Amino acid sequence: MTICWMCQTAEATTGEHKWPASYLRRIPEPWNQLQHGNWDGDRFHTQGVRSQNLMLPVLCANCNNSISRNQDRALDAFLQTVASHEREVIRSRAVDLSLATGHDPLDIYRALLKLEFSRLYDDGIPVPDAVADFVSGGTDWRTVNGIVRVQFRIVVNLLEMGFSYPSDSDAPYYEQPYFITHQINFGWLGVHYLFAPDERPELPWPEWCMTRAPLRPCMTDGRAMQPPY
Repeated sequence: MTICWMCQTAEATTGEHKWPASYLRRIPEPWNQLQHGNWDGDRFHTQGVRSQNLMLPVLCANCNNSISRNQDRALDAFLQTVASHEREVIRSRAVDLSLATGHDPLDIYRALLKLEFSRLYDDGIPVPDAVADFVSGGTDWRTVNGIVRVQFRIVVNLLEMGFSYPSDSDAPYYEQPYFITHQINFGWLGVHYLFAPDERPELPWPEWCMTRAPLRPCMTDGRAMQPPY
């Protein structure tokens, strides 16, 4: 039996989408061009938003449908806003989490972590208690920000594909001590994760502007970039 990684008590009976279901539903045909994979490099092809290979059975119904509902809505609003301001975001190489008007910017951060740690947990990697608590509604984002960094990136070679082209990159996994890097792409908008369960100050931590309001993670196309202040 798999235990839900968010509450860490109930059985995981529901599937978390690898990309938000609301985002996937906006993908134009043909679905057979969508490719995504496992950490071991195997690639999947899928035919629709309900395909089982788009689901990660790692959450209980309460956490997936109730506890994280506001987070999911906030991320959906954010993605729609980025899509509607596509030219401006690409030009400025910066994106403000408060773009999703009416939503708590921290809920967007929680939703992004929910996506990534559902993948990690499905791969057998333990989720730190601090991450589970924060994603479940806790407020201690500083502790979480000490072990996992998130950076938005422009995926230059996907610019012509537009915003509705989900893809991801497999991650290197190093032990003793280890860190994990991974990137989830929403078309040209890449969300890059660097996760180190133990403190690793020597790692190339990306610039991440979660230290003040408004919350504005910097965006880069691979080159070093200063926070947009």
